[in-house]
Amino acid sequence: VVGSCGGQPCYWLVTDGEPVSVVAQPLSLGATAGATGGYAKGVNDNGAICGSVSNDNITIQAAVFWPSAGETPIELSSGGAALDVNNNGIVVGLVGYNAAAWHVASDGTVVGPVLLGGSGAAHSINDSNLVVGDDAFPGGQAVAWLLDWDGTSLNVVSQWPVIDPSGLNYSAAKSVNEAGDIVGGLQVPGNYPEAFYVNASLEPQTLPSLVDNRKKYTHNEPAQDINNASPPQVLGYALVLDRKYGGQQTGSGHVLWQGGSVLALSDVVESPLPRPQYLEALNDAGWIVGSGAATEPSGGIYYPIVIIAR
Repeated sequence: VVGSCGGQPCYWLVTDGEPVSVVAQPLSLGATAGATGGYAKGVNDNGAICGSVSNDNITIQAAVFWPSAGETPIELSSGGAALDVNNNGIVVGLVGYNAAAWHVASDGTVVGPVLLGGSGAAHSINDSNLVVGDDAFPGGQAVAWLLDWDGTSLNVVSQWPVIDPSGLNYSAAKSVNEAGDIVGGLQVPGNYPEAFYVNASLEPQTLPSLVDNRKKYTHNEPAQDINNASPPQVLGYALVLDRKYGGQQTGSGHVLWQGGSVLALSDVVESPLPRPQYLEALNDAGWIVGSGAATEPSGGIYYPIVIIAR
């Protein structure tokens, strides 16, 4: 598991256990010279890690790549952020306000950045080198890029919209699995942001809403991640809205969709374990990682947590 602890890029080694647990003691990844903070964002099956380091824990200073945990990080680009890495050594993210990609060879040689669009960010890449993200920031639309690495250069083969942008304030693709299924978020003018899920043919897939009671219902907020389970699991967020008061928000929480079912992740967490607050990613085994807020007496303290949804 990769992330940030105390403003520093860190990783954790987690073993199977209880359905919800506080992640074990973090191990520091280290940072480039002059950096005082940062975070790790993506990790591939070979243990390579990508992320960012900063000089004040807020301003992004550089996109970086760790060949493996404990190795010296390689700077990819100043003013950038690395958000995901696949098993082919292709890293995606952004430089300035532009979606970007790099290739990192086994000897540490970096090719890139290759700018993918006019502006935006590349959020996710699979092993077919299919990249998803958003273009035309601010506002933006969900887009996909197909990349090719020929051994010496990294090239954009094609680019296409994931969601028809007509009539939308914005759309953004957040994650793609190995089958080419894509999830993210969009907003229709005058409405709350909502989740979308399309298959490899860009056909919309249903993400059912939770039913709370006769007075309340949930509105699906943008989806964060999708895995390679069969059928795929999708991690997202939902608002609880009250019909009695004109659809005003009365609560919120993370949800997990699979097939025609939806699970409120707060339902699987019992006191005194931390309550899920910011869940960001899941793997093919249904392990969900993020942070949780401690219950009393230490409320307000956030811990990295793992939820195992089987």
